[in-house]
Amino acid sequence: MTERFARLRGVIAAHEKEILKLPNVVGMGIGHKQKGGRQLEDLCIQILVERKMTREELKIREMNPLPSELEGIPIDVIEVGRPRLEEAESVS
Repeated sequence: MTERFARLRGVIAAHEKEILKLPNVVGMGIGHKQKGGRQLEDLCIQILVERKMTREELKIREMNPLPSELEGIPIDVIEVGRPRLEEAESVS
């Protein structure tokens, strides 16, 4: 495991309880930041949300925007929809 990856895991562990309590947030992870449909080189912390919202929508719903970084590490907010469990097919 690289030093950068270990640092990212530590930052997630330190903040995941508070971040996962926020409305619309469904998960966190580590990945490459995406910008304009392109994957960038550096790893970042990904915050997974049901739906991305504009600042105006956040204001109307009285929700604070997600942070743009945690402990100096950039955040990428990714819309993933509502998670759902699917039943596994039985193997015969």
